[in-house]
Amino acid sequence: MNTGRVPLEEVVSCVVALVQNDWTAAAVAGTSGGRALTLSRQLGAGETGFAPTLAARMGLRVYDRELLEQEASRLGVPEAELEKVDEQPAGIFQRFRPGSLHQRYFETLGRLMSELAAEGDVLLVGRGGSRFLRDLRRAFHVRLVASPSVRLRRVMEYRWLAEGPARKLIAERDAHRHGFYKDYFGSDWSDPLEYDATVNSGRLGPTAVELVAFAAGRFWERTGEGKSGPG
Repeated sequence: MNTGRVPLEEVVSCVVALVQNDWTAAAVAGTSGGRALTLSRQLGAGETGFAPTLAARMGLRVYDRELLEQEASRLGVPEAELEKVDEQPAGIFQRFRPGSLHQRYFETLGRLMSELAAEGDVLLVGRGGSRFLRDLRRAFHVRLVASPSVRLRRVMEYRWLAEGPARKLIAERDAHRHGFYKDYFGSDWSDPLEYDATVNSGRLGPTAVELVAFAAGRFWERTGEGKSGPG
């Protein structure tokens, strides 16, 4: 937990709940308001099931692939064309050349995330959400990590890949996301200080969902977003 962003009493509450496996105080599902949660994850740390499960647990709408679809629609380009720049590093010329797809992608993505966060009750997966919404009071930022061995096993299992291609894919995705954050935001994607909480899903397994829901619920309770609506 990033104690620069999360009060110590909330950190203590999370640790106690985790040790005792008691999440009864995290009754946030069914509440509504200006809640926004951003989820950044290493490939193999969350995979396809984590975000939908967390969203269902908390009563949030998930935007992952949907972000790309809405962006493509707004920009008037095919999704296949937008995928070429989605979460990809970019040089200065590509980022700042007027009218370039990279520049339009970045600007549209920022506006889209701000609009969705303003609507509230959303879970935004990847694509720099923690940076775009960094100064939004009601946004809670989480990063999922796992050990290399766990990530490799999950990628091989979920994507039906042999070990060699799986290792290559993990390395490529890590490099792309590091580059995306560095080139567009000037920040370190892997820095835990970029997030409110960094959760090791490889060690916690399904409990990781409960921990994130609990921590986010305490955060929104403190900021008044769990029940009172947008702030």
